[in-house]
Amino acid sequence: MAHQQRQQPVKHLWLPIAGLFCVGVSLALTLYLHLRERTADSQ
Repeated sequence: MAHQQRQQPVKHLWLPIAGLFCVGVSLALTLYLHLRERTADSQ
């Protein structure tokens, strides 16, 4: 049991980090496009 638990955390951490990264990138892209549209409108 103890031996398996040592190898698990790597996969356990990788999934949420990858998920958060994808969410962060999509959010940043949405914000970037939204702000770009707003600046284009004001000009």
